[in-house]
Amino acid sequence: MGKVYDGIIGIAVGDAMGVPVEFTPREELAKSPVTGMEGYGVSASGGEGYPPALTE
Repeated sequence: MGKVYDGIIGIAVGDAMGVPVEFTPREELAKSPVTGMEGYGVSASGGEGYPPALTE
């Protein structure tokens, strides 16, 4: 479709794939690296993935 569309899709996929390790310290990842597909991650709010304003 176009370079802009391809870039947006690439960003979305990359962001989604990083969720399981998003807030994991480098030291922990060095001891136990991700070598395959992972499910479930953490959120900054700690509230089932919703922004803090919606979980208070």
